[in-house]
Amino acid sequence: MGIHRATEQDLVRVEELTLRTSQMNATGVHYSDSALRSLLADPSHEVLVTTLTDRFGPHGAVGIVLLAKHPSTWHLKLLATSCRVVSFGAGAVLLRWLTGQAATAGVHLAADFRRTERNRMMEVAYRFAGFTMDDCACVAQLPADDGIHTLHLVPAPQEPPNTMRVHAPDLSSVDDLVAEW
Repeated sequence: MGIHRATEQDLVRVEELTLRTSQMNATGVHYSDSALRSLLADPSHEVLVTTLTDRFGPHGAVGIVLLAKHPSTWHLKLLATSCRVVSFGAGAVLLRWLTGQAATAGVHLAADFRRTERNRMMEVAYRFAGFTMDDCACVAQLPADDGIHTLHLVPAPQEPPNTMRVHAPDLSSVDDLVAEW
């Protein structure tokens, strides 16, 4: 699995993933090209693209993370992974990596979730990752959006998965240095 900060060249696929991914999409919110460009230009946001390669070859861009970084909380606005990589556990690995990054940075994680007819698997993934509806002062400071629930997690360090190698940036750094996790 590769995770990288999105570039201009990634935006068409990122927008497509926000539009077409429904089973493993936490909110069902579509982000337009212009909205994604705004997030790319905002230093308090991370737009991350996930790619996956197996022994048969590359699957290409299969996931996205839209993350707002506040001083004490990282706000996961959108997590979406293509349904064709669900069986690989891509969503769970991505959540574990993000949880470990937040633990290293010493921040809480808040994740937007809107239940739809098709995204029950995403709700289960958040629950298995430890996200709850528990109240926390950090969640109260985030902007509210009608119909979207904010889940909360006090992150702990995470062990790397034993099913795949993850090459990803250190989110506490603005450099694009990639390390294996």
